Amino acid sequence: MELLENIGDALPDLPRKLARAARYVLDRPDHVALGSMRAVAQSCGVAPTTMQRLAHEMGFDSYDKFRAVFQRELVGQGFGAKVDALQDNFSDLSQGKLALTHLESVRENLDSLQASLNGAAVEDFARSLHRSRHCHIIAGGTLSWLASFTEVTGSMALSNLVTPAGPAVDSTERIAHIGPEDMLLVISVSPYAREIISALEYARDRGAKNYAVTDRPSSPVVPLCRHAFLAPTASPHYFPSWRRW
Repeated sequence: MELLENIGDALPDLPRKLARAARYVLDRPDHVALGSMRAVAQSCGVAPTTMQRLAHEMGFDSYDKFRAVFQRELVGQGFGAKVDALQDNFSDLSQGKLALTHLESVRENLDSLQASLNGAAVEDFARSLHRSRHCHIIAGGTLSWLASFTEVTGSMALSNLVTPAGPAVDSTERIAHIGPEDMLLVISVSPYAREIISALEYARDRGAKNYAVTDRPSSPVVPLCRHAFLAPTASPHYFPSWRRW
């Protein structure tokens, strides 16, 4: 999507608040398409006027025209087809039927994850995890809760897990001191955040070991990692199956 590429190119030169809004747009173009300007601004922790300024910065004379680009892209990716399928399959408005179908997609995704696991890759990850000085955990966009959850639960057994906090700070800045004695675990699914890619490149150049949990073999994080564990997120609903409800 050309607009996302333009936002990514402009990101390094944007003022702090505009950069914060831009990173959220890169992570959550679906929310930009579906949410109001106020809702998007609240989600990324800026004022609605900041979203207007970002639209103007990208060459639009209104936020509505800026959002319309994301709406057209979402429809073009098959969002409309999902709406039609949901209406056809659940025309009786059965919430139970929809919930069961969604749970089935979650089960299939978990089965796919299990089937794709490589024993040697898991052992390599486990060795790195135990030997590393720090295991930095970073997740893109709204998956930040999952990074925090991984740290909290994992810290019951391991003392080297680190989830840098602060949504206003770029991911690469959060791992500024990473080195050969450390590892980086990223959690990233489509749409892939440019700052996650930058963090992986930075960690690789610093000699750290990179690992990822991502949703497909074509994910841009895969070539930057020693191993990437594939966790599909297919869902019959509008939203991927990893979303918290």
